[in-house]
Amino acid sequence: METGKKITWYSYAGIGLIAIVFLIIYYGPKKNDEKGFEDTDSVISNKNIEKGAAAELLPSAEPAGQIIHNQYYTLSYNKKYKQANWVSYKLSSQMLKNKTGRTDNFRADAEAGAGAATPEDYKNSGYHRGHLCPAGDMKFSEEAMSETFLMTNISPQAADFDGGIWRELEEQVREWAREHKELYITTGPVFGKQVKTIGRNKVAVPEYFYKVILDYKQPGLKGIGFIFKNEANDDYLQFHAISIDSVESFTGIDFFCALPDADEIAIEKSAKWQEW
Repeated sequence: METGKKITWYSYAGIGLIAIVFLIIYYGPKKNDEKGFEDTDSVISNKNIEKGAAAELLPSAEPAGQIIHNQYYTLSYNKKYKQANWVSYKLSSQMLKNKTGRTDNFRADAEAGAGAATPEDYKNSGYHRGHLCPAGDMKFSEEAMSETFLMTNISPQAADFDGGIWRELEEQVREWAREHKELYITTGPVFGKQVKTIGRNKVAVPEYFYKVILDYKQPGLKGIGFIFKNEANDDYLQFHAISIDSVESFTGIDFFCALPDADEIAIEKSAKWQEW
């Protein structure tokens, strides 16, 4: 009888141990998916991001500039060139539901200080007052729409470029935001060795413009970049899709540098138009 009791006790102990191991495996920390990405649904939502660009997803401090935090986007202001190094913001499908009318109230940005660009600098220059954070992305409120007309968000763009392939890219990004629910976007100018200026305040004319887009929600974490010369272009957008790494090499800016290293490396090295 004593031996039988011992066997029964060990049997129950074994069953208990198996149950504990099962619970640890089933309810314990899950491995990342096969691509090595972490579960970013919780990463984003837990930070309670409501307006503008997430501070965690802004570009690096280089090139140096004055950081201006507006209500709905953040920018790095370049005092030499009288415009932004980059403008960064979040665009969600929810933001695209309302249809506030365009204001066209271009105005100098007091945050930029003396000598900053004014709307008059563009008069008779042959260049459009091109938005970096598009007015079309900020139709959800009058305040947000108006904010896009601050001159720190404006850059000289060739007319056929602004009204052509650049506008097409902005419209495409809005379509992606509707489909993928939430995107993080950074865009800005790139200057050549010989810089032309316009207006009394000598606003520099960019040679190129870039845009990088990040989808940082599961499933399907991805990124894509674009670089265009500041001139008319009749190509299809997909012919200009490149990796964010390539845009970083061209601009010298480290985008989305606060992402976990594994995520940043995987997202920024690839640019597959068909994934979008």
